[in-house]
Amino acid sequence: KAYVTVIADSFAPKFAEVPPGEPHVSIQLKPGAKIGGKVLNQSGQPLEGVRVVPMIRSPDPSLCNPLWITERQTVTTDDGMFMVNGLPESGVYLDFLHPVMSELRSQSLEIGRLGHVVKMSSRGAFRGRVIDTEGNPVNDFRVQLSFPQERRPSDRLDGFTAAYGSIGTSYTESEGRFIWGDDFTPGSAYRVT
Repeated sequence: KAYVTVIADSFAPKFAEVPPGEPHVSIQLKPGAKIGGKVLNQSGQPLEGVRVVPMIRSPDPSLCNPLWITERQTVTTDDGMFMVNGLPESGVYLDFLHPVMSELRSQSLEIGRLGHVVKMSSRGAFRGRVIDTEGNPVNDFRVQLSFPQERRPSDRLDGFTAAYGSIGTSYTESEGRFIWGDDFTPGSAYRVT
């Protein structure tokens, strides 16, 4: 089996199967749909420079890989606004990528709606500095996470895996700084060792 991809301005991408030995394939394009909205940080401030990349599942059922339609990607404006044009009518997911924010992958937003509000969290759910008793930075250390000793029913524990409590993460940093995150949800509770 083989597939051909056709992408043309203002039309939805079309993925068509090409029968073996077939020299001609007829492809009919449909007008593309839109998705739009605003990207904010957790404080409600607009985020500029967020790359918004549409993605679909592979049209070939034998493949599990997603297909990013980078020809349709856009970047948020200074007021956090985005608009993605020329999309299929269904099966579209969006990746939101920013250099200092945690990635939001495979977000399913309503096709045709232009008023979506997407919130992104800062990369690094928590950060700190390790110093000795004299205030000098420690430059070779390991950070481990575990559940809080006195858990409350309202405590969130999103993003925790057993590896964080057993082996943790090693740091070698001249100023003793560490940053841990990108897969943690702000507001989650942990015990740090």
